[in-house]
Amino acid sequence: MGLPDEELDDVLLYDAFHGLDDQKAVLSEVYRVLKPESVLSFSDVHLEENDIVSSVTSFSLFKLKSKNQQTYTFIKTQKAN
Repeated sequence: MGLPDEELDDVLLYDAFHGLDDQKAVLSEVYRVLKPESVLSFSDVHLEENDIVSSVTSFSLFKLKSKNQQTYTFIKTQKAN
């Protein structure tokens, strides 16, 4: 994205994740640019709930904070030293 580390308060990723070629790279970049207490707000009507949660959390960068109908809120995990 060309942004400094921990620059953004929140990231909205809506209805795009299913079409990404490199989901891990995108999630890694979102993780990098989000401030520590910020959230990733996520929605993708092309994916089932289990696919959304497992895809976003599978790289141990984010964990599910809450779900509201079709919108999921994820928070950053702590990096291992």
